[in-house]
Amino acid sequence: MGPQLLFIVVIGCVMLGVRHAEGSEAKQCPKDSYKTEDDVCCDLCPAGTFKAGDCLTDGGIRKCIQCIEGIFYTDKPNNESACFDCTPCSEGEEIVQECRKEHNTICQCKEGYYRSNGQCVSLVALRGGLFIMVVIACISIIIIIISLWRFKATARAWINIQEKRALTEAKRGFTEEKRALNEDLTKMALLREQDSALLSAEQARLKNYTDEERLRLLKCMYSACALS
Repeated sequence: MGPQLLFIVVIGCVMLGVRHAEGSEAKQCPKDSYKTEDDVCCDLCPAGTFKAGDCLTDGGIRKCIQCIEGIFYTDKPNNESACFDCTPCSEGEEIVQECRKEHNTICQCKEGYYRSNGQCVSLVALRGGLFIMVVIACISIIIIIISLWRFKATARAWINIQEKRALTEAKRGFTEEKRALNEDLTKMALLREQDSALLSAEQARLKNYTDEERLRLLKCMYSACALS
């Protein structure tokens, strides 16, 4: 192999390496354009159209087809393979602007409706719902009040029963104490009557004694003796 052929081989290898390095870098397309599978930058199709074919070279002519008016649309530059379906207004909405190829149907809530979570809700239904909620709240409050009143009445009745029971027990205890006291008083009266009877009998007996017997009785009180 001569020196010239060797030089050509080296230069060829270097050029292949440079091209490989350039191809390995991620290609960046400018704004309002897209990159195809062949790594070519094509301009986006305008709103109201969709992409029917890619360009062959950077900035080349790509094929765009218009959407069918009133049926399909695209609302911004794109590389979509088909247009979007026009969306009809939902229940509770009215049309502000019909669907065009450049934009979807524009809707707004009908009179008497308001938008909530992306849907138009009837104010009548809202008032009906609020009325039902108010009724439920009132019924709940009434039930709570009745329950509290019943609880209070039950508690009051229980307290009254306990008080009556305590009063009955107290009266019963007082009656028993009174009965015992009466029995004690009766016994004391009987004993007093017995003592009075004995005293009267002793006094009557003393009256029958002579002065000599009375003197002897007094002496016996200080010594062991017996009256004959």
